[in-house]
Amino acid sequence: MLNCYDANYKAGTATVTVNGGEFKGFNPANNLAEGENTNFLGEGYTVTEENGFYTVEKQ
Repeated sequence: MLNCYDANYKAGTATVTVNGGEFKGFNPANNLAEGENTNFLGEGYTVTEENGFYTVEKQ
């Protein structure tokens, strides 16, 4: 779960950066979390998808 609902979110200063991991049914590089085409990947990271699992790895 990626979650930043706290005082920083309310202040508009919260950020999320994904630097690895596997996500079922959620693409951290292209999602609707903050509007169309939201990308949470850190610089130099990429996503591959297989059978609904999205894997984030360093390029």
